[in-house]
Amino acid sequence: QSLAAEVEVGVRVRVPFGGGNRHEVAYVIKVENKAWTEEIKDVQEVLDAAPLFDRQKLLEAYWIKNRYFSTFSEAIKLFLPPGSSAKLTEWIRLTGKVIDPDNTEKQIADIVTENGEVCAFDVLKETLGDKARSGVNSLLRKGAIEISHTTEKKVQPKNVRVIRFAKEPEKKLSDAAKRAVSIMRECACLSMADLCLFASCASSTVRTLLKNGVLKAENVEVLRSPTAHVLSETQKNITLNEEQLSVIKAISDAPLTPLKPMLLHGVTGSGKTEVYLAAIEKILKEGKSAIVLVPEIALTHQMVGRFLSRFGTKTAVLHSGLSIGERHDEWLRLERGEARVAVGARSAIFAPCQNLGLIIVDEEHEDTYKSETGVRYHAREVAMCRAKTEGAKVLFASATPSVESYFRAKSGIYTLLEMNHRYNDAPLPKTVILDMRQELEKGSTDPISLALRAEIEKNIRAQEQTILFLNRRGYATFVSCRACGYVENCPNCSISLTYHSFSETLNCHYCGYRRKVSKTCPDCGSTHIAGHGTGTQKIEAFTEAEFPEAKIIRMDVDTTQKKESHEKILRRFRDENIDILLGTQMIAKGLDFPNVTLVGVLNADQMLNMGDYRAAERTFSLITQVIGRAGRGEKEGRALIQTHAPESPVLLHAARQDYKAFYEEEIILRKALNYPPFCDIINIIVSGSLEPEVRKSAEALYNRVSDALGSDVQLFRAAPCGINKIKNIYRWHIWMKCRLTKEIAAKIQEAIAAEKKLSVIADVNPTSF
Repeated sequence: QSLAAEVEVGVRVRVPFGGGNRHEVAYVIKVENKAWTEEIKDVQEVLDAAPLFDRQKLLEAYWIKNRYFSTFSEAIKLFLPPGSSAKLTEWIRLTGKVIDPDNTEKQIADIVTENGEVCAFDVLKETLGDKARSGVNSLLRKGAIEISHTTEKKVQPKNVRVIRFAKEPEKKLSDAAKRAVSIMRECACLSMADLCLFASCASSTVRTLLKNGVLKAENVEVLRSPTAHVLSETQKNITLNEEQLSVIKAISDAPLTPLKPMLLHGVTGSGKTEVYLAAIEKILKEGKSAIVLVPEIALTHQMVGRFLSRFGTKTAVLHSGLSIGERHDEWLRLERGEARVAVGARSAIFAPCQNLGLIIVDEEHEDTYKSETGVRYHAREVAMCRAKTEGAKVLFASATPSVESYFRAKSGIYTLLEMNHRYNDAPLPKTVILDMRQELEKGSTDPISLALRAEIEKNIRAQEQTILFLNRRGYATFVSCRACGYVENCPNCSISLTYHSFSETLNCHYCGYRRKVSKTCPDCGSTHIAGHGTGTQKIEAFTEAEFPEAKIIRMDVDTTQKKESHEKILRRFRDENIDILLGTQMIAKGLDFPNVTLVGVLNADQMLNMGDYRAAERTFSLITQVIGRAGRGEKEGRALIQTHAPESPVLLHAARQDYKAFYEEEIILRKALNYPPFCDIINIIVSGSLEPEVRKSAEALYNRVSDALGSDVQLFRAAPCGINKIKNIYRWHIWMKCRLTKEIAAKIQEAIAAEKKLSVIADVNPTSF
């Protein structure tokens, strides 16, 4: 009751929970003035000086909870500042001798004594497991221990020590001291190092002035800035064309109620980013703010440069490549209204923009907008939820919209906006499909065809740049023995290991396991063990040998693990005029380099045969997008697609950049097979360390769902997941096709909740099975 004045909706509190009164962090979602009773436990501590969320965020969190089968706690955490999670530590302190201790109590007393009479409860639990809590409660009742708690936030403010002018000197000063005082009279504050530099004095001189009270030192909180080193692009005088002006007007004129998202279908190079900038400029003039989502961290850097040149410090950046402190401080700038344009990857959809006016989802078709861990939300759907709750407009944009979004646009659910021409009417790249079967007939098994090699050489001579795209990293897809057929598999996952040549290791891209490659077969001892398949490392080695005079740079997960590595690679490619940029899908979209005139797509049918109903859509989008990187400047672009299936309609449509023809064929198949957008797919995964238990639970779950939903859904029986084991955890799933209504969601949630032992997650419209 003593904390009643401090408790309000949106703050976190420390509360005693359960029969053992263990302390937990809780969220206040409602405050009621009711009569106090002894059954209600007291809040022990209020952890926040101000609310972390308001009623709008509360409503949005509930929508996420119900849509994606998460807990409320998981949903609300998405809206909290990065690094704000409170670490609660329970401390056990001995206060006296334990009378008639049982074995557990004696063990606890011994452990606490060994730790200096005070010990964290987590230390006890590591040793004693579930017995630790009952033992602690027993000792507490006997009065042998005291329990206290500390709360620590993950991110602390960054403080710097600064010097300020305090008062005029009373004594005669040395020349160095005079210079220091003169400078400080003119400056609000300086660091010790800067003052010594500017005044050409020693630090001892400044310390004497501090001691005499002429100067004073204090700590000042500063915000960490991830854009301090980002060079804003030079502001260009760009004249918008008629298509761009028409789209900008449509965005400005769009009504807020009822909410009707807009889908901008603009060919590659049509100038969509300039549309974003102009639309946001109008939003800012109205006193509102905006969120811009991009699918890859690599794209964030290019986009941020353009936004900084237009909006300066009003731009904030949010993505996982930043330190937790940088993300926290950018979040604060948005929350305080110091920044009004949030640019970032998927999680930026939760940015605390004040008076939100516009949400833009660039390359809206990308799978990266779907979370594959934690709360399995889709940023596109969350964008619509936030826009509806907060009164904002939504613009989805892509050269290759998702089939679902384009269907909604054609059905009138979205407003369809189109830009069918490249800026300044630059032509689309001339594209050729190369039949790799003819290369085999000529006796060549090289990963790059003779025709593509000739075009690369032509580009090198002309000092023009080339992009080579292969959507698989590593050197070899798998390693096997030609004598007995043995395949090197991961011991923790049901997947083959990928060979990485630079480290001479076999790596698992799922659990991170790695070991040195064997020279002989572990099964039969044969030396005929070798890698099969092709990854970006193999292509890099091949191009270095084939074009020794060329400068080559590779961009994939393996080369972009360090902070700012994406930006450094792209800056080198641009500034050093690197001849060849080789990479995976992170180079396929959004990049704008005027000197890139050639794109080579390697092993195009690898993506087409992924055994997923979205394989055709992904292949079309990736190839269309990467082809679109060529010819974006004044020079004409060209592209070559290498494939063993040159007659594939998907590849033919991608070569012509004919999205509408692809869509008309794809939507017929989707309707015939009842796939999205004609239904929702819910994939329920049961996982555990013992496969018989997992199978039994998955089959029981199937029966519960079947009984609850009957003919309302098309339900598929329990079966092992495509990758049955990851990190020594077995995975079985059931999945269904239906229209996910509130009623169906509630029944699914009830069926899942009946499983008390194993982990169960439900994934709505997963990107992959």
